Amino acid sequence: MHGLNLFVSNRMEILAEKLADVLESPLALPLAEELIVVQSRGMERWISMQLSASHGICANVRFPFPRNCIAKLFQTLLPEEQATHYFDPEAAAWRIFHLLPSCSSHPGFEPLGAYLSDDPQGLKRCQLSRKIAQLYDSYLIFRPEMVLDWERGILREEGEFWQGELWRRFNGENRIAHPAALRSAFFEALRKNSQNINGLPERLSLFGISYLPPFYLDIFLAVSSFLEVNLFLLNPSREFWFDIRSSREISREMKRVKNAADRVVGETKSTEHSLYLEEGNSLLASLGTLGREFWSFLSEASGREEELYADPGEDFLLAAIQSDILNLRERGGEGEPAVRTAIRAADASLSFHACHSPLREVEVLHDSLLALLDADPSLMPSDIGVMAPDIEPYAPFISAVFDSEARGIPYHIADRSPIVESPIVQGFLAILDLSRGRFVAGEVLALLEVAAIRSRFGLTEQDLDRISAWVTESGIRWGIDGKSRLQEGLPDISANSWRWGLERLLLGYALPAREKELFSGILPFEPGEGSEVSILGILASFTEQLFSTTERLVSDRSLAEWGGVFVEIVDRFFSKNAIFEPAVPLLRQACLDLKTLADKSSLTDKISLDVVRAFFEERLRISGTDSGFLSRGITFCSLLPMRSIPFKVLCLLGMNNADYPRRPQTPGFDLMARHPRRGDRSRRNDDRHLFLETLLSARESLYISYVGQSMEDNSRIPPSPVVSELLDYIRQGFSLEGVPDPAEFLVTFHPLQAFDPVCFSGESPRLFSFSGENCRAAIALRNRIPEGSASEGDSDGIPADPEREGQVTVRDLIAFFRHPARYFLERRLGVTLAEGDVEQEENEPFELAGLDRYCLEQRLLEHEIETGDLDELYPALAASGRLPHGSVGQFSLQGVSRDIRTFVRHYSAVLREKPLASPDLDLEVGGTRISGQLEGLRPRGLVHYRYSRIKAKDRLKLWINHLLLQATTGSEGQWPESLLLGKDEKGKDGSWTLIAVEDARARLEGLLNLFREGLRRPLHFFPEASWTFAGRINKNSRPSPAEEEAALDAARTVWEGSDFQPGEGDNGYNHLLFGDSDPLDREFRDLSMAVFGPLLGAQRKNKED
Repeated sequence: MHGLNLFVSNRMEILAEKLADVLESPLALPLAEELIVVQSRGMERWISMQLSASHGICANVRFPFPRNCIAKLFQTLLPEEQATHYFDPEAAAWRIFHLLPSCSSHPGFEPLGAYLSDDPQGLKRCQLSRKIAQLYDSYLIFRPEMVLDWERGILREEGEFWQGELWRRFNGENRIAHPAALRSAFFEALRKNSQNINGLPERLSLFGISYLPPFYLDIFLAVSSFLEVNLFLLNPSREFWFDIRSSREISREMKRVKNAADRVVGETKSTEHSLYLEEGNSLLASLGTLGREFWSFLSEASGREEELYADPGEDFLLAAIQSDILNLRERGGEGEPAVRTAIRAADASLSFHACHSPLREVEVLHDSLLALLDADPSLMPSDIGVMAPDIEPYAPFISAVFDSEARGIPYHIADRSPIVESPIVQGFLAILDLSRGRFVAGEVLALLEVAAIRSRFGLTEQDLDRISAWVTESGIRWGIDGKSRLQEGLPDISANSWRWGLERLLLGYALPAREKELFSGILPFEPGEGSEVSILGILASFTEQLFSTTERLVSDRSLAEWGGVFVEIVDRFFSKNAIFEPAVPLLRQACLDLKTLADKSSLTDKISLDVVRAFFEERLRISGTDSGFLSRGITFCSLLPMRSIPFKVLCLLGMNNADYPRRPQTPGFDLMARHPRRGDRSRRNDDRHLFLETLLSARESLYISYVGQSMEDNSRIPPSPVVSELLDYIRQGFSLEGVPDPAEFLVTFHPLQAFDPVCFSGESPRLFSFSGENCRAAIALRNRIPEGSASEGDSDGIPADPEREGQVTVRDLIAFFRHPARYFLERRLGVTLAEGDVEQEENEPFELAGLDRYCLEQRLLEHEIETGDLDELYPALAASGRLPHGSVGQFSLQGVSRDIRTFVRHYSAVLREKPLASPDLDLEVGGTRISGQLEGLRPRGLVHYRYSRIKAKDRLKLWINHLLLQATTGSEGQWPESLLLGKDEKGKDGSWTLIAVEDARARLEGLLNLFREGLRRPLHFFPEASWTFAGRINKNSRPSPAEEEAALDAARTVWEGSDFQPGEGDNGYNHLLFGDSDPLDREFRDLSMAVFGPLLGAQRKNKED
């Protein structure tokens, strides 16, 4: 039946039941679509699920948004208006983009001209065009009369000039069928054809809409005379609340009236009652501004109204607050303590949680949800919704916390932007960025980390590891080739470029790689054999396709041409395998949409890649909004308008003072912001109304979390103003026995760390955790050993390792003393720390420094010892990409070679002495069998050398080998002395001799005892710091306390490091075991002297050096 039917309720599920009842009545045409207008895809999904539950199926139902529905109505009654001419904000932005250059130089456009004066790529113009198009779109809905006046040449104020003139040029001769003009024509068509209108739907339902602009509302009300229009609306109160005012509004109005009265002699003093200013329910008055304005507009409509309210009762706090809003009731108030309602201490329907960080918010939420699910077997994960002002910053924490358990709570994160969520989109944008970049090795390899790209070229994750090693070892750094560097204004040098490195790899497959032999100026690099060769072929194919693609991205193109290029990139680089759906097809469709948009805008201008990329990225970012809602398990999503979907448990994260209500930046030329009207959209009012809807949508529990404590000093931080208002309402209207402030009682302040012992002690029923890992950490933290107690025998450590009991290899013994902490963690606890991902070098070498210089020096040293001719290495080293380019590299190599020759000449008698075969060792000391080989044995004894500053680990290595040799042959045997060659602390050549040790077995037994102890607990022995301490102490036979303290200070400097040099304590293994504590205690002193004291006693610095 034609007419307007208004169904109102405070419960969305009641409205859904009523909608199902209405749809029970079939349409006249059996195949006609049922139209249900919604304002979010989340609401669409929820309604379809409710209808399926009621009817058994939901089919042949379309869910248009209000804008699309009205556009369809316009096209039905105004067939002469073609859809291609209908106003589209995106197409309008590109038409404005085309018009701005010609307009900005005209009088009145000076602000635009100044803004666009420095915009070589057109990025500013693109952003400004989009902003202007968005404003025009708002004007057409909220200020249609202003736009129509512009078209007639009427300007109401000076600030409208350039916007009005730009609109007239935009509209041009081929007038756009925009909403403002179509509405007038639509109403005229309804008036003229009131008796004979065809094509309109038989029934139109609007569901769950909290607000409609008067523009849309008028159209829906007008068509209700010709078809059945059903409005299913959520009304928070059954009372007439459209005239209530918040305390702030009342105060503002009283001040305005007072100022006016002061100007009138004899004016009677006004009061709130005399002005008919009522607050009603303070929460509804403060949070419901948006709905109040909408209902005031709707109250003027005539139609059949059916009220379907349900009072939630007052059994628990949340229901009582919802009941107050429904009945427009205000509890408590100053001077009326008797009317405050008592609440139970066990009432958990409304809870507030103050945490230190977003991560802690998610950790606390996880434990709270586990407690709810455990307490209520009927509660399912799908009954829980979690929202945040922006879910994106919380998404990594949600994944980390909720995926940490083997059988965790099922969940899904909605509303994520494809740019952040989809590696495929990120990979596509990265390809576009390469054309403006340097083709850095790491950026190119990062593309192969995208599974869809890797699959397209038939590569696996293991293949990527091999490719990464090839790129690093072959010397590829950046640039396609020498010509691409020439375009960057650099010399035409191909070394360290991609094609140069690939030539080395391919030639290494064809020819055997030799250290010094070049082929046509190329030094082959052997990549491997067998299947690895096919990987090399794929890498070469991938990079060449990448090179040719980026060449096409350099030139400016039209929007349609860019759409074609983008589609080619998707087809060329991304797999069509079904496992990558729907991401790849959606990306391809987004690229095709650029062509469609170009047709709509009629834009043929050539635009740069920077502009189209910025537009495309923003479009993708927006496309992620409102997606994936109610998919499975717990729904995590952003707080978006028109999502008042009921959940048994609703949780809010990130309700921080600075983040909610959100504060969008409004451009200074927004005419609506200058002169606001009743009914205008406001982000602040949207967010406040959204909080009200959330408060009403929670059926059993509302959980509110915010960052309410400082991580620096634990000081308290207030929550969002809307949360504070809710707490004030509870404080005013409710009481709790024995608690002066019930609102404060409802706020739980959680500790900084999830492993804080208070979460597992049971001291507070509100502080708890289900995490077994954090529980073990809390127990360890509570029972941690006081500093220094390990040296006093208070710790028994872990049990001895039976596999290593009674035997040890030479290599293991040396490895232990070189790094005791690492050995303990890796060998006993199975903990291996990544030394840090080796980052791909982005630049060619500019100097010989660091590890590259060290490796080159060792290679030159060995070559000089073997051949005595370093000059022959230069061509091969230059072709390997390890030297700086040109003369700099040649001069650098000459300097290093000169120093190497001096070093070898200085110790030529030792270094050129033929080494002896390493003897096998099988020695028993103190019940432990030592096996292995002694390194560096020559006719004169053990000789170890390193062309670098000698470190404590070098001395330890030689010392252990020396003791083993002495224990085997005796102090008067064939090799009584050992020699260490290298550089001293001042960087000068030096040598040190270890003399014969009579008690070698006793010294070895002492080291073996420390080795066994170090396998049971971490020892306070650190080679560099211990060497520094022992060296200072060894200078004096009986050091004074002051001298010992000075030695300890010197060791602490080595341990802590400085701003320019990392300390030994910064090492990951040491930091993991000892943290920020000071392990340089009595045990450290004793162990330093126990290990290095005998070594220092046997070591002699050779004076002839």
